[in-house]
Amino acid sequence: MGQGAIGRQVPRMFVEAGLVDLQTAPHVIAGDPHAFRMQLAHHVNELCNHRAITAERASRWWSTIDAAAASGHFMGGITAFVVWGTAN
Repeated sequence: MGQGAIGRQVPRMFVEAGLVDLQTAPHVIAGDPHAFRMQLAHHVNELCNHRAITAERASRWWSTIDAAAASGHFMGGITAFVVWGTAN
């Protein structure tokens, strides 16, 4: 994730760009286990690097994700906020 906090800034950026009548809508984007791992692997690795969690704990967590996926019970995703407005 290049800039995970950018979404919180979009409404302000749209206003600064001159858009009016801003609206936002949350959307949940469901993902498969591979996409989930791709989205979170960097963050889990950083937690390990900063000793917030152990590599063993991270491995156990990934194993639970893998087991859920193998049994057909994986559910994961992200929430995205879509922002739009009218050019002024």
